[in-house]
Amino acid sequence: MIDRLLEGNRQFIANEFRPNEEYSLSIATKQTPKVLWIGCSDSRVNEHQMIGSKPRTMFMHRTSPASSPSATSTSPRSLSMASCT
Repeated sequence: MIDRLLEGNRQFIANEFRPNEEYSLSIATKQTPKVLWIGCSDSRVNEHQMIGSKPRTMFMHRTSPASSPSATSTSPRSLSMASCT
């Protein structure tokens, strides 16, 4: 399993990071997403696939389907961080 994760990271670097390195470096010191996405922690599909957005364009908070976002301990921190940008 760890070999697949490491290979996936190598693929990300080669296919996503390197071709977009200038953009990645430009956002390294500051994040300015306009959206805080509060979604399910379901592993079958990610947020970018669902709405057609690009990586690094949204703050994301994933929660379990059995709890509301306000009931999780990290939600208030996520909202606070998103409102500071």
